[in-house]
Amino acid sequence: MLGSRLNVKHPASSAKMYLLGILVTQKKIDSEQMDRFKQAAKDVGADESEAAFEEKLKRIASAPKSVVHASDCSEHDAPAFEPGPCTCGAAKAGR
Repeated sequence: MLGSRLNVKHPASSAKMYLLGILVTQKKIDSEQMDRFKQAAKDVGADESEAAFEEKLKRIASAPKSVVHASDCSEHDAPAFEPGPCTCGAAKAGR
């Protein structure tokens, strides 16, 4: 029997213990990885304050929108042809 080879009375309890060991090991690895991530963030000068987050969010949100040209606009002629000036009107409209 499987239980006799593993020196346990119930084979299911052995499987549970094995899986529990895997979970504990994975949590330890995840914890170590999180610690390395936090240290790397500190090394590059990351700031955890809410004020710094809000300031960066405002800067991103206020960034100018990019112009989206139609697929047949001459802006998209490369690489077959030299890209030309906008022919779809997006540059004028600021879309």
